[in-house]
Amino acid sequence: MLRRSSGRCQDWLPKDLKMAEVLTNVGLATIGFACIMAQWAVYSSRRKDSRHTSMALGMTLIMGLALVNALVAVYPEMEIVLADGAYQTMFYAITGTLIALVAAGMAFTLAALFKSSGGRADNTDLMNAHALYWYFLAAAYTAVWFVVFVQK
Repeated sequence: MLRRSSGRCQDWLPKDLKMAEVLTNVGLATIGFACIMAQWAVYSSRRKDSRHTSMALGMTLIMGLALVNALVAVYPEMEIVLADGAYQTMFYAITGTLIALVAAGMAFTLAALFKSSGGRADNTDLMNAHALYWYFLAAAYTAVWFVVFVQK
């Protein structure tokens, strides 16, 4: 009712938009698996198990790379251009920010991996902070997934 009465409010979603649902759902599963791997690194570092800590951090790094790959693969599948309108600009701004956050998480993982490989695998504060950042990424991706990809 309010939407019809307001002259300014209009449907800004392009009519011919194809949403890449499979890729985004795979990304949601990937970020969940990355959180499990980050928590495994915490578990291993508490037990001073450097081998499993490094393995968990390596898997977290691979999951981050897979998530970036899934997010970047959404762009050609949707066939939208940045300058086509307000929705396209918003879409690229939000997903680009998410990709930058995941890249920062991958850099954090790489730093933690180097530190654990250097003989400091029992640094639980670093591993806890690392896992917390990946939990934040999971919450951010879930919000973007729901608002941008599901609700449109």
